Amino acid sequence: LPDGRFVAAGNVFVNNFQISAINELETEAFHLWLLVVDENGCLDGYDCEEIIRINPKVNVEFNIGDQWIYEEENYFGGGNSEIGFRSFSIQDTLFDGIQTKYILGVLDTFYIDNNRMYFWDDYYQEYIMYYDWDATTSYEIKYYDQFTDSEEIATVVIDSITYEQLANNLLKVQHIHILNSRTLENYTDVVYEGIGAGYFGIKFLLGCGLCDDNPYTTKLRCFSTDSMSYNFVDYACDSTWLTTSVDDLRKDNIKVYPNPTSEELNIDGLDNMVFYAIYDLLGKLVQSGYTKDTINISEGNGLLILKLKVREKWIIKKVLKIE
Repeated sequence: LPDGRFVAAGNVFVNNFQISAINELETEAFHLWLLVVDENGCLDGYDCEEIIRINPKVNVEFNIGDQWIYEEENYFGGGNSEIGFRSFSIQDTLFDGIQTKYILGVLDTFYIDNNRMYFWDDYYQEYIMYYDWDATTSYEIKYYDQFTDSEEIATVVIDSITYEQLANNLLKVQHIHILNSRTLENYTDVVYEGIGAGYFGIKFLLGCGLCDDNPYTTKLRCFSTDSMSYNFVDYACDSTWLTTSVDDLRKDNIKVYPNPTSEELNIDGLDNMVFYAIYDLLGKLVQSGYTKDTINISEGNGLLILKLKVREKWIIKKVLKIE
């Protein structure tokens, strides 16, 4: 423009959830946008940034009483388990003049900054970032492995980003796998923006290869605040039950091979990623994680029990691991 300002124009891209909320007759009106910026590329009334964000996202805020409920399984042998739940809630807050810290009982303290979630680390005596909700490729987390007495770096690799419709909100979901977790050889998880991890607990398990995780946390059931509640399962958040028998679900359709195996185990017949757990004959958990087609059995030898959780029921297979 003659006075030095610029007019920027572009197209609007919408996903399936957003397009359903737009009046079909008005759709064409949303295809073009115009912004008038000054000679420095700045939009009046907004911070001057390389990317102009209309109604920019603010930091996630939590309140006392906000609650995460995760499912837990207590395996007590013979194919029998007690399925229950474990809840985490914000007990108190603390403002240090810079950040609001949220206290989860006596176990964890965390804060949010720039759409990232930081947890207190006793070893490093500082807050360590566990989630970067704006990341699109990967980021690193430093941690201390107490079993090997070593300082390690885990790499969180973001495989894809999707959106999930829950409680009339569209949640951003990072589908990730973690390299060098020292907990699971094939560590996969999902991370919900503004909430945290979908499996194993509120934050990633790093350096827990020898942790006693029976009962162990399997998945996020619910997250709730004063104003809303997300239910990630199709049953009540506080449901409990016992599994005293095994549903074979046409066992012949789910095959594991080679058996015996020296390490790699292939699985046929699974349509989706499922949780698995491997136990020795004494009922000790050897390994767990998520799989759809292969498992690398890194620990244990001899006869092992493989449990696959398919459609909320367990399928059990005997596997012989040899040197």
